Amino acid sequence: MVISRSVKGQEILDMMVKDQWLQLDPIDEKEAVGMHSHGYDLKKRGTFIRMKFRSWLGKPNPDYGYTLRGFPLSRYLMEIILDALFLVLSTRLARWAVEQFPPETIGKIFEKARKVWKRSTHKVKRDQLI
Repeated sequence: MVISRSVKGQEILDMMVKDQWLQLDPIDEKEAVGMHSHGYDLKKRGTFIRMKFRSWLGKPNPDYGYTLRGFPLSRYLMEIILDALFLVLSTRLARWAVEQFPPETIGKIFEKARKVWKRSTHKVKRDQLI
């Protein structure tokens, strides 16, 4: 998905399309959210949960001028699991372990995990992110 945020950026995209280096198909906001709900959830809602965790540890947080509250316990638990996965899977040992499996196997595991994550954010993308 590509979003042009400036005139110059749009000019570059237009040139790439004209020169056939890139094909762009427009989509609406709902379709974009549907494709990336898990990322939106991680950034739009998960950020405020992680900020709460940071404040419990006495660490500073940015001030966005607003705060989201009222997350269910299940969303906090999901954030703990995601944070633990990022922490564990970023280690050398985890990277080494992944390299011991065929890429096809890792790809299948990744796709299954992604589907679970997307399914868990399905309602959120409809009700709270658009």
